[in-house]
Amino acid sequence: VLILDRRRAINSYNAIDYLDWRGDLSFSASPFNEVDAFLCSQIATADFTSIIPEKGEITLSEAFDEYFKIHSVEDSLGVLQSQYVVGMYDKVRHTKRFSSVRLRHQVNLYNKEKSEQFSALTMVIPDGSMVIGFRGTDDTIIGWKEDCNLSVYETVPAQKDALDYLSSEASFDNSSPITICGHSKGGNLSLYSAVKAEKLIRNRIVKAYSFDGPGFRPSFFQSEGYADIQDRLSTYWSQNSLVGVLLESAGKVEIVHSRVFGTLAHDGFNWTVMGTSFQREKRLSDFFSRSLQEALWRTLQRRRRSLSLQSSSMLSRVVDAPLSLSLPE
Repeated sequence: VLILDRRRAINSYNAIDYLDWRGDLSFSASPFNEVDAFLCSQIATADFTSIIPEKGEITLSEAFDEYFKIHSVEDSLGVLQSQYVVGMYDKVRHTKRFSSVRLRHQVNLYNKEKSEQFSALTMVIPDGSMVIGFRGTDDTIIGWKEDCNLSVYETVPAQKDALDYLSSEASFDNSSPITICGHSKGGNLSLYSAVKAEKLIRNRIVKAYSFDGPGFRPSFFQSEGYADIQDRLSTYWSQNSLVGVLLESAGKVEIVHSRVFGTLAHDGFNWTVMGTSFQREKRLSDFFSRSLQEALWRTLQRRRRSLSLQSSSMLSRVVDAPLSLSLPE
């Protein structure tokens, strides 16, 4: 389906359609690309607790076969997760491209005292390359509280967790190339870990992707690691971005077309795909222009401490409840 957008053709196909088009192609026939990276960032959102062996690996198709013995395709992962993601789980396990990808070492951490929410997964494609996916904010209040702290503190617990996870995986396999990816807060963790990693690990990183993840405070860009790897960092915003424009972006910024507006534009399954890439826009839409980012940054500079304290005070009345408390609850 094609729609007319500013006198040029824009399709309405997304990353799930990509699986229909190219799911029968192996990675040797069609190399890993940015749409694959986005899909890996979404595969990393699945909870494989008790499915992935603690000290072993399992193929993606086997893992999702077990997943769907517990869950239904109709399940929702919560208000913050895409309505399309569980359907993608079901489709991706049947593709030649992804079915033999090996999964290992999923980590899920929640710590109320530290305001810490973190999840990561390692995916190994058939040529042996590692893809590390970091999950974004989930439905828990703890995750939201940690997000508030991103604008205040130099580091938050999940960023340290991401660096530790990358270091551990690079030690477990000390030679294979590494790609890192994440959506929303997971994108921030992807870029943070790549920049802060030891140089020997940075040298193995092919690319780190942030799909509409929030940016960083100015001190982040002054490090030796950033100068060393910035040409391998990619940040993706939709032209209607709300989250990615927060704080300062890292690496090369790619503006892509979203078929929707508002908060739904944050969902990468609403970004249009052509071939092996997202369709590009030349600039942010007028409403979500660069001036919004600058205004938000000035406000955060003036009020970040008070805003965080107010948010933390409000949230602290809630996070004393069980850790399973979610936004709808």
